[in-house]
Amino acid sequence: MTLSSQLRAEVKAQRPWALIVLTILLFVQVAGFVGVAFWCAGLELPLWPLPLPWFDLAWPEHHLWAGVAAILALLTLLSAVGLLLLRRAAWVLAALVQCLTLALGLGLRFSPVYDFSGRALHSYGLYLALGFAVIQVVYLNTRDVQQALTSAAACRARGGCE
Repeated sequence: MTLSSQLRAEVKAQRPWALIVLTILLFVQVAGFVGVAFWCAGLELPLWPLPLPWFDLAWPEHHLWAGVAAILALLTLLSAVGLLLLRRAAWVLAALVQCLTLALGLGLRFSPVYDFSGRALHSYGLYLALGFAVIQVVYLNTRDVQQALTSAAACRARGGCE
């Protein structure tokens, strides 16, 4: 067995297919959040200002949603990189991002202010984001992902793996 095939086998043993798929899905979600952030930032909507009384400011609402999408993109990117490095905290961050995505998505879906009940493109985008988050929650809770992160944490605690 050559060194490269041995290294490949070791990496494959540490990172099961479920963890690899989850990481790929997280990177796709980062791209989606970045796209939403740019889309919201570029909208030419009539200004529905969101009052921020503690700052005496009023932001256009689409800038607020662009900021939320950018923050979610950053958090998702951190969790994806952390999962590549087999960090246990990345699992927690990924679960938090998916919870925030689901909470915001359901809040938008059932909000009386926004109309996501029709067959418009943004409705399908919202449903796609919600479905994507549910799939990632399932992958986050697979046994392979849990075991890979737990064994990597135990290995680091011992000072390295043999």
